[in-house]
Amino acid sequence: MNLLGERSQSNSYCCHVLGLYLYSTGATRQQISVLNHLGFSVSYPTLAGQGGKMDSADPDNGDATSVE
Repeated sequence: MNLLGERSQSNSYCCHVLGLYLYSTGATRQQISVLNHLGFSVSYPTLAGQGGKMDSADPDNGDATSVE
């Protein structure tokens, strides 16, 4: 029965809402990870992003220095 819920849009929506609630109220990464493994929430990287480096050559990046 649990496998049927993984493809349901409403189940995905509920997992996202619960994850956002946990993230916004200050739940730790480990708490969110446990609930994700139990199938109650989305993963922490889904909520917070991967946290990769910003491209320094990107003109929209405010830290980029231009050479004239």
